[in-house]
Amino acid sequence: MLATMMFTISQTLLMKGLNPKHFLLAYLQACAITGGQPPENLAQFLPWNLSQEHKDAWRCPEPFP
Repeated sequence: MLATMMFTISQTLLMKGLNPKHFLLAYLQACAITGGQPPENLAQFLPWNLSQEHKDAWRCPEPFP
């Protein structure tokens, strides 16, 4: 189930021209800050809720087809 969710989020990020590696790194850093727990505001990490700042920081260098 977890793999399915991760693949879905990764593909959604790719379709939006965002790098899944940057997303995952930011999410895991947020988990580390909260002591290994999910961040309180999980919605901010969903691809369709990303702020413009995150979109700019996580953009892929080249668009994926």
